[in-house]
Amino acid sequence: MQDIDKKPLVDVLSEQLGEQVVMSGENYVYMIGLLPVSRADVDVARLEQNNPKVIIPVQVTMRQARLALLQSGLLTTIESSIVNGTDEAMKIEWEYATEIRRDWESLNALTASMGMTSTELDDLFLLASSL
Repeated sequence: MQDIDKKPLVDVLSEQLGEQVVMSGENYVYMIGLLPVSRADVDVARLEQNNPKVIIPVQVTMRQARLALLQSGLLTTIESSIVNGTDEAMKIEWEYATEIRRDWESLNALTASMGMTSTELDDLFLLASSL
């Protein structure tokens, strides 16, 4: 992530502490009362600013899912596993659904049977959501 994309530290501190924080000279202070913010709180906010949380999408469109699988070289493998598999519900979901959900039991079972980890599936959902 580039520095341009980072939230200002005062915003991260305000969210973390639940109160408005402002700069006073070189120090961070609570807007009400102008009491200083502890160094530990500033350090935690700085860490959060530099390592933002990644939110895994709950669902993506089937178009996004298929494009992500294509880019990852997995589309043919997944489609073959679905067509040749015994999970009739998964076949219907794959063919007719307009979206694919991360919490589908059949999806998780399919990817696990292929040796794909939960993290790898999360990465596919992140990629798909960007397409």
